[in-house]
Amino acid sequence: MAGRCRDKLTILSANVRGLQTNIGDLTHSHVLPQNPDVIATVETFLNSSVPANYGQLQDYTTWHRRDRTHGTFGSVAVCFRKSLSVQVVEVDMPEHLELIFFKVWTHNNEAVLLCVCYRPQWQGSEPLHFIHTNLDALLYQQTCKHLIIIGDLNQHLVARRISHLPPTRYPGSSDHVAILTTVKVRVDRDEPTTRTNWLWRRADWEALRAELSQTNWEDRLTGTLNEQVEAFTSYLLSLQSKYVPCQTYKSRPGDQPWFGFRCREAADLKSRAWRRLRASSTQANRQNVGKKEWWSSLKQQQGLATDSTIPPLTTPSGEVVTRGTDKAELFSAHFSIKMSVTHPNNTPPRIPVLTTAELDSLHITMEEVMALLSKTDTKKALGPDNISPHILRQCAAELATPLTQLYRECLTSQTWPALWKQARVVPFGFRQGKSAADLLLLNSTEWITAIDSGKEVFVVALDIAGAFDRVWFKGVAAKLRSLGVCGGLLHLLEDYLHGRTLHTVVDGHSSSQHHIKASVSQGSVLGPLLWCVYFNDILQLVPEAKAYADDC
Repeated sequence: MAGRCRDKLTILSANVRGLQTNIGDLTHSHVLPQNPDVIATVETFLNSSVPANYGQLQDYTTWHRRDRTHGTFGSVAVCFRKSLSVQVVEVDMPEHLELIFFKVWTHNNEAVLLCVCYRPQWQGSEPLHFIHTNLDALLYQQTCKHLIIIGDLNQHLVARRISHLPPTRYPGSSDHVAILTTVKVRVDRDEPTTRTNWLWRRADWEALRAELSQTNWEDRLTGTLNEQVEAFTSYLLSLQSKYVPCQTYKSRPGDQPWFGFRCREAADLKSRAWRRLRASSTQANRQNVGKKEWWSSLKQQQGLATDSTIPPLTTPSGEVVTRGTDKAELFSAHFSIKMSVTHPNNTPPRIPVLTTAELDSLHITMEEVMALLSKTDTKKALGPDNISPHILRQCAAELATPLTQLYRECLTSQTWPALWKQARVVPFGFRQGKSAADLLLLNSTEWITAIDSGKEVFVVALDIAGAFDRVWFKGVAAKLRSLGVCGGLLHLLEDYLHGRTLHTVVDGHSSSQHHIKASVSQGSVLGPLLWCVYFNDILQLVPEAKAYADDC
């Protein structure tokens, strides 16, 4: 926990008198200079016509809002630094009360109940009466020992009610000015992680290709298949560090994967330009800030941003986890449990052989490997081995030789390298250019034809729960045999399925490797093919059936 718990929680509260009008001034005059943990605004004048993700600030969650449902003015909006562990507390209250409750985690999994309140004068002491009446129950239900009240309470009119709050609770307020409140409490938060930004446009590709072409692969790729793959990967990554410039920077919790070094640099430059303009409105400073069109575009993009922060999670034992690494571990454990079958070592039933043809090996040529490498999509993310698709494509001719050697060794040894069995959980890849609409069109045509012929049409729709996660390895092997796959190729595919691992990444924090005891590798080239092999026999039994992924 060292370095993650800080001894204070900072809260910026302000009566903004219109968040849409004053969000720029609030951000650059108060948020950026102070970097508060919590931003609490009242009298936001927001209503249902304003998108829920309007005005998201970099490094902060989307606004948690309680808009006024009657008339104008009023309403409350709160956002938090994404590194903070926070959960919204749902409280049953009268619709006109403008209160929001949150649970903020501190060290040792303790929590503080935070209440953000706007008390219009016409409501009298009703909001504070509601808090007093329900406070003990809320603290007990949420297992919180302390309370923080923040907002515009117009407390000069209800000072006696506020004075009755116990001393262990900390009320704060803002009356048409921004106030920064500091509470001495050790708050649990995720720290920034280190990211490396590779500058591919400045890479010395000629020198990299020259060194690869001079490499003696026979001497470098020796030992077992796993040793050869590890040596190939380490060598390629060392050349990447040698010939591709990079920049290392701190990625804050909640940063999107695409928000790289240049985005961070541009955001910081924009902020400094705005502060200079606020200090001195000279012509030069106005030009540095940018044109109105640029700011309009930025505002639109900002409004489209989504909040991807994962809230605190509860383990099966009831413990609450707030750290990114702990969340990643919890997800990986969950996925690992899902990717299993009840009796993995059972003997599969005998499946009729569907063909007399046999396929026991493959012939891999260097020309085919080079052709595939040259078509590598450079927009794809790095795999777990961290080899960039940029290098695979730019150096296709030079890498065709060692990769062909490794692929042939896979066939000869009938094993799949352990390094290539590591995976991240990714969305399943459907057939390119095909969608559910194609299947619906095909079915509709058949149904209309049947009805026009005077027939009746009955439709049964099936969806297999956890279909891809529960593919039985031995079942896949049995069905491959029925399709004529045998010998060394069958053993290779069996080894490809066994011994796989996955890890999960949450806000830049990675879990350890967890074993997978079932499933096809989603997002891989072989995954959809092996799924079709496993699922195909139902389509053989029912010729009229049509399938789309695991839907039938």
